[in-house]
Amino acid sequence: MTKNGGIGPVEATDGFVYYTTALETDEIWKIAAGGGEETLAAKATGLSCFCNWALSPTGIYFMKGEWNGDLFFYEFTSRKTFLISHQKYAGTPAAAPDGKSIVFSETDQADQTIMVVNHFR
Repeated sequence: MTKNGGIGPVEATDGFVYYTTALETDEIWKIAAGGGEETLAAKATGLSCFCNWALSPTGIYFMKGEWNGDLFFYEFTSRKTFLISHQKYAGTPAAAPDGKSIVFSETDQADQTIMVVNHFR
């Protein structure tokens, strides 16, 4: 479907499929669902993971950096980016189909524990 490959495709109601071309990129591309020319949909400056953006009918929500929690919205009509929220250690946003709600995961504490269990059965 694409000439340069794609990661994390999302089909939208506008007839396009939105995607990134690499695991770590700040560019979101689109192509008609039936194929055609690839075009840059948004330059989400600061987006560092293909997993940290969500499509809505009027734009794209994205989080800058990896797990820093700044939630932004890129509006298609104005081509402007707006700060929506600042959370601690958040990522993987998902938008409701109507674009009126968004959810994301938030990590309050990161912990790494190694456990040794003797006589485990």
